[in-house]
Amino acid sequence: MKKLLLYLTFSCVLFAFNQVNAQDAITNMTAPATVTQGEIITVTVDYVADTDSKDLNVQIKPMSGTGSYGFTRETVSAGTGSANVSLTIDPNIPVADNAYKIICYMTTVGGGFDPTMPQIAQTDISAVAPVVYYIPVNNGDVENTTAMFQDASNEDKWSIEGMWFNENAVNVFDVTNSGLAPGEGRNSSQALKSVIHNATGGSADVSLSVGDIDISSHGPGTYTFTFYAKSLTAPTQRPFWIVCNTYDKDNADVTNATVTRIDNGGTVTFNGLEAGYLKQSVTVEISENSGGNDAMYLRLQVQHGKEDNTYWFDDFTLSGPEGTSTAINNKELELGVNVFPNPARTKTTISSETAISNVSLYSLSGEMIINESVKSNEYQLDLSSYPKGLYLLSVTNDNGTSTTKLVIN
Repeated sequence: MKKLLLYLTFSCVLFAFNQVNAQDAITNMTAPATVTQGEIITVTVDYVADTDSKDLNVQIKPMSGTGSYGFTRETVSAGTGSANVSLTIDPNIPVADNAYKIICYMTTVGGGFDPTMPQIAQTDISAVAPVVYYIPVNNGDVENTTAMFQDASNEDKWSIEGMWFNENAVNVFDVTNSGLAPGEGRNSSQALKSVIHNATGGSADVSLSVGDIDISSHGPGTYTFTFYAKSLTAPTQRPFWIVCNTYDKDNADVTNATVTRIDNGGTVTFNGLEAGYLKQSVTVEISENSGGNDAMYLRLQVQHGKEDNTYWFDDFTLSGPEGTSTAINNKELELGVNVFPNPARTKTTISSETAISNVSLYSLSGEMIINESVKSNEYQLDLSSYPKGLYLLSVTNDNGTSTTKLVIN
């Protein structure tokens, strides 16, 4: 009898031991301590799933309060394992330090949250904005004071520094009242004005082109053009159609061969356009051209003129992939430009084999800090009043324009 009781007791203990060791568990989770708005992160979860498949639910939430800034679910098989779960961070997650937590909780497949099921959390997660690389846009702030002029070889083309209008329908573009508009830009700066009259209803009766911008040092990737616009009267329909075109080293249009995706007409905001400047943008994905020359230059085109109105344009910027450490594809060498020293402290000297016509310095946020007209083969740039950091230096000579990263230390 004693032997039977001992056997039964041992069997119960062994059964209980096996049950404990077979139960569901999340034994560890590894996630980044800092996440970026809109990025996809990998969360590694070590788990034990009892006898059935289970769902691993991963979510990023505020440390306090409610809400969610990303959620995903991945089904894992029964047993012990490790899963790499991809979690997309909400592009609108507020930037904050140590304000979020990433949690993982286990459920039955397709089931809802059960507080009795295993869960784990990693706290003090920070959220940051993505790093944006800005590419200099010649006269992007529209502050050059050279008046608009008609092209000598094309009577339907009127230009200012870095951009131009094309009239594609007869007598629609009011040349007399269009052009530079001092004091009418954002923050009372200068803007570019386009006056449309006798509109025919064509969406591209007038086009504003900006470029051509050298992207050779940045290569394939995603580019976003942004600018600000306002109108005299409230548009009754979409006022702009925004497109981008790419050109190779021979200035041949290679858009069809290199542009794999573009926003259909751009992101146009016009509700309230008559009340003040509103942000407009277009995003384009550029790939390598396997059948010919790659994209070297990018051009923005803002088609408008569908109805009579007056428009003001200001603050054109272009963001794209990070460039190489110096001018791409040896652009400086090709154009005979040398910048020394770089890094620099208080000054750097720009020398050129041909006459330098313009020197511009940009912050990485796209703000033009220096814009100097030069008429010599050498120019000394005073950097003493600018903080340490990384800048973009644009140099134009008789051979073209090169863009270089300049470090002030």
